[in-house]
Amino acid sequence: MKRGVFLLVMFVLPFLLSAAEYSQGNIKLVLWEKSGRFSLYSKSDNSGYEALFYDQDPRTSYISVLLNDRAYKLGDSLSFKISTGSNPDRPSFVFESAQLLVTEEFSFIKTASSRVVNGISIKITVENKSASDINAGFRFVLDTTLGEKGSSPHFYIDNLPVNSETLTRRSDNAVCWVSKNSSLSLMGSITLPQNLGPDSVQFANWKRLNDVTWKLPYENGRNFNSPPYSIGDSAVSYYYEPRGYASNESYSALIFLAMEDSRGFILNPNQLQLETAAADQEGRDMVMISDLINRIDNYIESGNISEDELNAMEQTLQRLQLKYGISSGTTR
Repeated sequence: MKRGVFLLVMFVLPFLLSAAEYSQGNIKLVLWEKSGRFSLYSKSDNSGYEALFYDQDPRTSYISVLLNDRAYKLGDSLSFKISTGSNPDRPSFVFESAQLLVTEEFSFIKTASSRVVNGISIKITVENKSASDINAGFRFVLDTTLGEKGSSPHFYIDNLPVNSETLTRRSDNAVCWVSKNSSLSLMGSITLPQNLGPDSVQFANWKRLNDVTWKLPYENGRNFNSPPYSIGDSAVSYYYEPRGYASNESYSALIFLAMEDSRGFILNPNQLQLETAAADQEGRDMVMISDLINRIDNYIESGNISEDELNAMEQTLQRLQLKYGISSGTTR
């Protein structure tokens, strides 16, 4: 079975000694400050709490980033310092390297049918803190457990059962996934407005997802086994594909985790403002592109352009190519 090695007490314990707990409504959030991981619990009938995903070793769920084609697991990589935010109303982890600043911020939420807090939102922000352009993507791996025991499917995607490896892309417009057992049911968001959701979500064996540094090759219909130590062991991986970032540019995404609600999630209007800066930047890029086209038209008509202007045009093209993944070209 999975994670046997991880459960050696003397190895795991040092990572679990420092934790901050936050509770609202029916939800308890625990931030493991030394490892940069979190656990999530739902209030049970006996006034205790039950884990909504694997919590015996919180390090099995994590964020990893792909920075200029090199992968880093946040919380494990020595290239990123770990700290916690100072706002108790929005607890957060901050992962910082020489080039990249990654913030994982948590907020308590209510789903559409709930009168009390029954979940969290996770806002992941990636910012280029260097003076140079970079290329970066990230993924979030969640080590689910509720559907692993018993006769129920491991997952449901929009009420359809999932019992084998599955990949859903943004174009599929899947709304949410659910992992549940006889007493608990965890719901996770997939598609969100304004491109706040992931490019794709993969449901696969946890060990297979954990053993790759970035993206697991998809095997349609493969079971959730990875013999001999990881049998019936499933997990969810959110992928946000690499994109170009200019200096000081940032991008934010949202993930919602809550108790299952047939009416789904409510997206707070304030959270929709996460993409305002990105939308404004896209508008500025469109103005830049329009100006560039006009300058090229003038160049074609006149046949006369200075070396400085040509260099400026090429720098603009290179910035846009890096940001939007356009194939290389030249104005010369």
